Amino acid sequence: MLAAASTCPVKQAVGTTASTTLFRERKISATQAMFNIVLIEPEIPPNTGNVGRLCLATDSILHLVKPFGFTLDDRQLKRAGLDYWDEVQLRLWESFDVLQAAQKPGARYFFLTTKADRA
Repeated sequence: MLAAASTCPVKQAVGTTASTTLFRERKISATQAMFNIVLIEPEIPPNTGNVGRLCLATDSILHLVKPFGFTLDDRQLKRAGLDYWDEVQLRLWESFDVLQAAQKPGARYFFLTTKADRA
């Protein structure tokens, strides 16, 4: 898991009425998050939006490593993330080296890719 010193506001459901869910705001740090999901140089806005929606649903933090193949105000990105994109806990990094340098020593990483030569 990734660790970072900063905290971000998160909306947490506290009750429902017939047609709405009531939310309260709380703070979450990278060490408290269920997962820290890192996308390195993402290129496809809808995929990134879907991952952002997953992060919101699982109380996880989405880390995006530059450069992106789109802008963060991309219509397709927000469409895939639905109306929740503004609530996604998002951290932006200039490079993967910068992200790694900000983590505690011994932080664990699990890498997934479709571009590997072997399983």
